[in-house]
Amino acid sequence: MHTTRRLFQDTIKKIERWETFKTALFKENPILLLLLGIWPVVALTKTAKEALIFASITLLLLFFSNFFVSLFFRGVPYQRRTCVFLFLIAVEVTLLDYFLRLHYPTFRESLGIFLLLLVMNEVILSRTQTFAVRNNLILSCLDALGAGFGYVWGMMLVGCIREILGNGTIFGQIVFGKEFHKSPMLACNLSGFAFILLGFLIGFFRMINKREKRV
Repeated sequence: MHTTRRLFQDTIKKIERWETFKTALFKENPILLLLLGIWPVVALTKTAKEALIFASITLLLLFFSNFFVSLFFRGVPYQRRTCVFLFLIAVEVTLLDYFLRLHYPTFRESLGIFLLLLVMNEVILSRTQTFAVRNNLILSCLDALGAGFGYVWGMMLVGCIREILGNGTIFGQIVFGKEFHKSPMLACNLSGFAFILLGFLIGFFRMINKREKRV
């Protein structure tokens, strides 16, 4: 009887963990459904590589923010959470900035001011305030991974479409032949096109999400 009960509890925990990850990845996708962290999607998705790099950095910071908040700051009063969490994120971004400047200066320069603006990234701040501060360490880490990978594939989707249409390449490799590569749709490289594309993608995925809820 005890073994059966323990097996049942373990199964419930696994289901809860999987649902936490899946919800953050798909049902609450930061970009396409919650509209969080939109500015890098517009500014840093000219190529798929650029989008992948910045989104991966965001994932890394999100993971460590959720980790430390869930481990050390769950008892912070509600009125002080924003200040404390912003300070934590600022420390993480500053340490990452120093590390990149020391070991990868060229790469750091390519990120420009956008790396420092991650201190105010809505995805990181929202997941720490709405989830990590209220849940245990394992669930908080899974939520961070789900939201982080959701942010990655959201930015990657926009970056891939813009690079294919704007340059005729994907990760620098020609995909539609040399003719298209020589005369691509240059308007796709503009930030305005990123806004329009993002609007269509948000509408499309929200429509799918509504249909799934009805079913």
